[in-house]
Amino acid sequence: MKYTSATFIKPPRAETAISGTLFPFYEKRGWIAQYKKNGTNSIIAVSPDKKLTAWTRHGEPHKQWNFTEGSRAIFNRLPEGWHVINAELIHSKTPTIKDTHYIHDILVTNGKYLIGLTYAQRYKILQDLFLHNPLASMPSHFVLDKHSWLVKNVRENFGNAFKSINTVEDEGLVLKDPTGILSLQNNSSWLVKARKPHKNYSF
Repeated sequence: MKYTSATFIKPPRAETAISGTLFPFYEKRGWIAQYKKNGTNSIIAVSPDKKLTAWTRHGEPHKQWNFTEGSRAIFNRLPEGWHVINAELIHSKTPTIKDTHYIHDILVTNGKYLIGLTYAQRYKILQDLFLHNPLASMPSHFVLDKHSWLVKNVRENFGNAFKSINTVEDEGLVLKDPTGILSLQNNSSWLVKARKPHKNYSF
């Protein structure tokens, strides 16, 4: 399926919330865990001439943020062709981290809508596109540059990862079935979330 213009795509999103008691169940099923960042779910379309268009998960423009030279840089280095990236924009919800994209999925590459590909296949595409010379490796992500992070996959001991969360930018964990397939309809059945208790979080 071809993607030929800056058109919003509804991103995969974990709708079901679980408690940490279920972590062993998902580990045994071969799921992976990723740190859930406290930001704004963002869809970024990159045109062949590197024009960037970004939306929130509701398909609306961001109201309190625009691309800067720093946050554009990682996308300017993508190969020619249309690409659509799903990332968490860390900007308005944390006191110190601003203008930073936490990249965790890809929906289009080289003009092809990745319908039918598993999350594991799409993560490999993310690695091939972005993970060349990371500046640092953190528990939750690779630092690609000052404004761009690539999510890491946790494959075991989800409970330990969950207990270790103690920073304002981390809300909890998202668990994903690596065999979960990107579709035109249901993209929530292969994700669940577990959030640390906080008065501002609602399930």
